[in-house]
Amino acid sequence: MVVTDPDARALPAGGSAGEAAGRPLRNNIRGALAMACAALGVAGQGARALEIDSAFLYYGEPDRVKVAEAVAEMRGTTAAEHTWRLKGVFDALTGASANGALPSHQVQTFTSPSGGTAYRTRAGETPLDTTFRDQRFAVDGSYGLSQGRWNHWSFGGSFSLESDYLATGLDLSYTRDFNQRNTALAVAISGSFEHSSPQGGIPVPFATMPPASERRGDDDDEGDDDSLPAGRRGESDHKWVSDLLLGVTQVLDRSTIVQLNYSVGSSNGYLNDPYKLLSRIDDAGTTLDYRYENRPDQRLRQNVFGQVRRHFLGGVLSGSYRYYWDDWGITAHTVDSAYRWNVSDTFYLRPRFRFHHQSAADFYRRELLAADPMPEFASADYRLGEISAYTTGAKLGLRVADAQEVALRVEYYHQGVATPSGEVPAALQGFDLTPAVNAWIVQVSYNASFDVGPLLPW
Repeated sequence: MVVTDPDARALPAGGSAGEAAGRPLRNNIRGALAMACAALGVAGQGARALEIDSAFLYYGEPDRVKVAEAVAEMRGTTAAEHTWRLKGVFDALTGASANGALPSHQVQTFTSPSGGTAYRTRAGETPLDTTFRDQRFAVDGSYGLSQGRWNHWSFGGSFSLESDYLATGLDLSYTRDFNQRNTALAVAISGSFEHSSPQGGIPVPFATMPPASERRGDDDDEGDDDSLPAGRRGESDHKWVSDLLLGVTQVLDRSTIVQLNYSVGSSNGYLNDPYKLLSRIDDAGTTLDYRYENRPDQRLRQNVFGQVRRHFLGGVLSGSYRYYWDDWGITAHTVDSAYRWNVSDTFYLRPRFRFHHQSAADFYRRELLAADPMPEFASADYRLGEISAYTTGAKLGLRVADAQEVALRVEYYHQGVATPSGEVPAALQGFDLTPAVNAWIVQVSYNASFDVGPLLPW
């Protein structure tokens, strides 16, 4: 999980084509600034710039997930006007995460992912996996070069490691400038290999969650499967992810710039969440057992993204809209708006509001009914349900020295999940079957830029 600042110049780790969405816009702005500096005589030929961004972020859901994240990024320009970027991220996650099961009138006992211990949920409460702990280290970088004045290439790679997850990726992007560099067309492609090795192994779809410490086989150490909890089919699995982005950026006038992107991506392989369950209930709503989820092993994702930024009343007004759809039946609308108000030459305030709504996946279900045949696919993961969410807050920035800035961002996030249609069994009436998720996001950041031309011979 990575939570990033939408106003920061640093991009999320991952090296996907979605990351490249911001490059045409940033390249145009960088080009305009470079030409303006050259006209003013600020920078001489061959100057090399070094930019440093760093931030510490806290994300907290009361009584649920907590995330602490440290990010550091360096970007530079060589004497040959080539660009480079290197970014590192470290996350520490803890707390409790909803496992997908329904609340009950009785205390519920769940087997931990490792299969050797158990955790309990009190009567009437949403089941939360209290064993949730993880750390993540990620690094990604890119190198960009130009062919003449109008053609720009960028090559990048990424690496991300968690206790139960490994991802590696490569990306390539090409930008062509036109119309005195007021128009830019971009193409970006990326691919990644992601390997999952969850605690306890890969669950068999719709297998019954076994009691704690129940093992498959006779523990004679004559095969890997003998050490796995019952209901597991192997120790690990993987998926391939690929993305393609097409984008255009246009400077409309001295105060306005617009951007339009279309992206398409596919995921193939193991797409289940190995830690999510579904409650199997009878007609009265009594829980009979718990089953592991099953999702399709392919997913085609598409989205269209538009953004406008305009110098307005001494500040910068920005707004964006994204429409997303995939072959799992999810469609989503996201609107994001912000205004950077330059209070003084050294201080700015940037209020922001974001709204997101998505429909549920075709196979999203609140529960499994024992009287019905087992479906081909089903998941009770609320992230695949019908969601309405908003984020609101502000960022305060202060220039503490020439080309150095510190900032504080505070935002509040609220997410509501709609209850699936259908009659609620009598035993479940009165329970909050789809509780809201609330979180606070606090980020402290520092960024600086330096002219290091005299220090670097390359």
